[in-house]
Amino acid sequence: SDCVQSSSRLASSHHAPSKEVRLDCLPQLQPCHLHRRHRQSCKRCAAFRGLPVGTGIAAGISPSPSASREAATNLDRECSSSDKCLALEGFSSKLQSQVLQSAYFRYVLLCLNDVESLVDELQNHADHAEPYTPHSHNDPSTLFCCIYRLSQLQPSKEQVQQLVGFKGSVMVRAAGMLHIRFSWPPGDAWTWLRKFLFDREFFRPGCSASASVTMGDWVESLLRHEKPLGCNTSLLLTRVRKGTSSQWAGLVRSLQTSDLRRKSLPRTHHP
Repeated sequence: SDCVQSSSRLASSHHAPSKEVRLDCLPQLQPCHLHRRHRQSCKRCAAFRGLPVGTGIAAGISPSPSASREAATNLDRECSSSDKCLALEGFSSKLQSQVLQSAYFRYVLLCLNDVESLVDELQNHADHAEPYTPHSHNDPSTLFCCIYRLSQLQPSKEQVQQLVGFKGSVMVRAAGMLHIRFSWPPGDAWTWLRKFLFDREFFRPGCSASASVTMGDWVESLLRHEKPLGCNTSLLLTRVRKGTSSQWAGLVRSLQTSDLRRKSLPRTHHP
């Protein structure tokens, strides 16, 4: 079913100066997944402009109950059909449920049907690479919502290659690497991610004022730790270590001996 597009706009007032505009008659605007109330300065909230609070349906200022129910049913059907049989390694059932119930995912990301649109969304809105928004364990982050939608779109390997090598945004690269980590078979994930163990680009993966790390160190943590970013991916790690223990030991030694060399090379910093 087609996503419902926001169509309600507040017409300019032509009332006489003596008449007041009743603010309580204006529709409340739906906030984004980060705010309790709609904020005019927030780009995410702007995506929800025209969605009445409590319904999440863009059906004008006064949507009829039947129209709201029909639109909600269509969106629920689209959600259930698009996530059917999609279980991502690293996405717990709780996190997956939170993503699917997120207004941002349901009313923004489900309207994006190609990888290029997701790249734009990541560039404009993703600001960290953790599963949840700051100070929350219930609101999934922009990046993780986009990763789930990316897995639904099933990008080709050529498209994934463009993501992990993207020059315009380090968060796009991080999303591509997490997609590989969570969605690909263990052997393929290992083969692709180990190429970036010596990547020297710097970025801040945390949602607070965390220290910068190199992309190589961050990728190493994705492969080393059984629960990177708090996500359970031990099955992938166990399979990889069983088949590539000698290769892993060799790479660890290489990382240790080349640490000084990597620090002396030019670095690309990102805020």
